[in-house]
Amino acid sequence: MSSQPIKAVSKEFSKEAFYLLQTNKKDRRYVVSLRDKIRIRTLLAGFINQAAAGLQIKIRDFSEPENPKDYFGKSTKTALHELMTKHEAVIFHHGFHDLMIRKVDSGDYIVFDEHGLIFIYTDQDYTDVLSKLGAAYKPKQKLIYELNHWHYSLSEGSQSLAEMIQDFKLKRE
Repeated sequence: MSSQPIKAVSKEFSKEAFYLLQTNKKDRRYVVSLRDKIRIRTLLAGFINQAAAGLQIKIRDFSEPENPKDYFGKSTKTALHELMTKHEAVIFHHGFHDLMIRKVDSGDYIVFDEHGLIFIYTDQDYTDVLSKLGAAYKPKQKLIYELNHWHYSLSEGSQSLAEMIQDFKLKRE
């Protein structure tokens, strides 16, 4: 395990992997906390690999919290895996951005947010996948952003994020 936190830290937040479901009358989403790079990468890779067509990428930069900046682009599965490996440090340890990946064919998308939480927007049942990753269903678990927390930043976080955006060939909205 890395000594660097996964994006955000709270003494009050559960270190155990869990998920819950949030629903309204129309949609549902899985909210997942894995707190481990290998399990997070496994979930993201599995999501990416399910895409039958291309993928859309969006990065929301929170370097200026009052004025977040969105960057958009497209990618192939292979290119996205390669870039995620190249930019692993900023993806996992810079808590001032969201990484969003959308499957063009289904419209399903996944968000690895600024707090290290994963949001999965899909009609598919992810219960078995999350269980195999060691995440227990905890419908009443508080989320890190509901507790006192701080966001971790790499020493060159803003520069690393800008390099990742450039390598992903993302454009400002």
